[in-house]
Amino acid sequence: MRNSIALLSCVLTAACGLEDGNYGKQNQGSASMAITNAEGETGLLRTGTSLSIETVVDRLKLEPNKVYNVTVTNLDTGRELARASLLANMMGKIELTTVAHDLGEFDDVEDRHTLNVKIDHPDSGTLVEDDVPVIPHLHFEGHGIEVDEVPPPHVFSADSAGTPQNSFVVGGLPDPGEVGAPIHVAGKGFPTGIDKVDLYIVKDADVWRGKQVPTPGDSSYVAGPVVGTVQNGVLKTVAMPWQPEGKDVGIYDILADVDRNGSFDYSFSAKDGADGEGKVGFTLQYGAAWIRTKMAMTSKHLLVNLAYTSSSRSNGTWSNSYASSSSVYSYVNPPVQHGSKHGYVAKLLVRHQSWSQFWNNPDSLVPGTGRIAVTDHVVQSTAGTPQQGCTNSPPVALLNGQMAPAGQQRFDVVFDYGKDGFYDIGVDFLDVVADRTDGSLVTAADLENVPDDQIFGFELK
Repeated sequence: MRNSIALLSCVLTAACGLEDGNYGKQNQGSASMAITNAEGETGLLRTGTSLSIETVVDRLKLEPNKVYNVTVTNLDTGRELARASLLANMMGKIELTTVAHDLGEFDDVEDRHTLNVKIDHPDSGTLVEDDVPVIPHLHFEGHGIEVDEVPPPHVFSADSAGTPQNSFVVGGLPDPGEVGAPIHVAGKGFPTGIDKVDLYIVKDADVWRGKQVPTPGDSSYVAGPVVGTVQNGVLKTVAMPWQPEGKDVGIYDILADVDRNGSFDYSFSAKDGADGEGKVGFTLQYGAAWIRTKMAMTSKHLLVNLAYTSSSRSNGTWSNSYASSSSVYSYVNPPVQHGSKHGYVAKLLVRHQSWSQFWNNPDSLVPGTGRIAVTDHVVQSTAGTPQQGCTNSPPVALLNGQMAPAGQQRFDVVFDYGKDGFYDIGVDFLDVVADRTDGSLVTAADLENVPDDQIFGFELK
């Protein structure tokens, strides 16, 4: 059944809606699913933002610990934009999860398009769906007593031509399709009358509103202020004075201080801009050349911690030990991403298998290939569409508390980029990295002196 858009005051904050010629408030529709953008506004989207959903338990209680499909489709073009397979928790709720990223930057989404968001189950069909409008970033002009809320400007990291980019590489010359430093900033939708703004690169944070913009000496400061030139609401593409190195791999945001007062303002009538409010702005990562060199020196396995403690990337850590009542999430450290890792991925929770006898054993390979069949060992499969060139996706539940198979206490995790039930060595990510708790890339050579019984993904105690 098709439901109209809701203004869900019980979830996050209210927002402007889309009407013919008037961007005012809407107050109608479904209350089973909350759709929010990166700025925390409910029931609408803005160009360049991300789309997140969660279900409202008292109106749409799903089956606990069941995997549900989410699809996002552009109704104006018919194109499917994103897919996700999400695990409902013990309360029958899908937690707040980003399922589509950077809308309008890397796809066919344009201002005034309408997106459809649908939750269904493979066996029971559609449960709920909503339509949500994409509104333009307008110039703010006064209209007497009927002044609408000013939208934030759309700011994004870019290459020298002003084309949006979410990932930049270090560790060697960029391969075709990769972008190296310097990082540029571009944008549009700045208020009328503004011709100069201050631009910064800062370390990633979930929320900037109400905070002081980091300055030299602050732990979050990277570069800036750089004065950007705005003409007719459009920010002229500008290079940022930062030459990152391998030690700088990580996630970052761009801030545009519109009134240049050193504070990130986000009020009804004045909003600064950010590439990174409620999401990752851009990633600095090792390029394909660095990955090839490292693999040639060690082995083809791409090993990394994938078991994570929280549904929030800012509040969690990689961990290898969980209480039996814990929920376990999957998350990949953005710096280990590289060229081929930007596709829709199945996240497989696998019963633990021996490193020496299974994962790193040539006898396990399908003859004539570099792949190992894992379908018979999979306990749970979730999935998601990553942010273009950036993080794989926000942390997504792999396992909910007290749901481990009887007698099974150890698990491994595979990010299956082929979505075919095979672990493709050198293509897929594998978590058997229980001897460390960071998110760095690990190779088989790093495990040479680790006892086999200590090489696993994570355990429940």
